Amino acid sequence: MLQSVIGLSVAEREAAREARLREGILTPIEAAEYLGLSEASLRWYRCKGKGPRAHKDGGRWFYLRHDLDAYRQDVSQ
Repeated sequence: MLQSVIGLSVAEREAAREARLREGILTPIEAAEYLGLSEASLRWYRCKGKGPRAHKDGGRWFYLRHDLDAYRQDVSQ
C-alpha cells in the first residue's frame, strides 16, 4: 500500500503522496490534522485501542479516510 520514498526525487515523492491521498490513505500526521487532534493524541488512542481504526504496513502506521470519517461520526453522536 505505502511505498518507500527513499531514492525518489522531490517531484516523484509529491506524486506518490498525491496518489496516496487520492486513495484515501493518510499518515498519522495527516490523520491527526484531518481530525483536529495532535499526533500524540492519535498515537495514544491507537495504543489504548481507542480512536479510529489504524493499519500497519511494514513498520509504518496509516489511516484510511473512511475509517476517520466513521470515527468522527461516532464521536459526534
